[in-house]
Amino acid sequence: MMKRVILTTMLSDGAALNATGFGRTGYGFDALVVQGGGNFYGQKGGSLATSDDVLEFNRQWGFVMLWGSPPTAAEANWYPDYPSVMHIAKSVS
Repeated sequence: MMKRVILTTMLSDGAALNATGFGRTGYGFDALVVQGGGNFYGQKGGSLATSDDVLEFNRQWGFVMLWGSPPTAAEANWYPDYPSVMHIAKSVS
């Protein structure tokens, strides 16, 4: 467990790297952006011949998806933000 101030500092530092044009923002994310009010957008995906994965958080919502095999063409078109999955996450209280 980390205190929120430590997590916020780490994410802010990573977002600052992202804003300067670094492709990988540190802390393992592919993208990391400050959204204000202590909120962030962060995304990390991975693709192997045998499996794929994605982690995303956007403000107070997020999800993790893992495939035990490469995703189908329809699933691949969702990357990186998977709006259908985020819509489901936001509809659950």
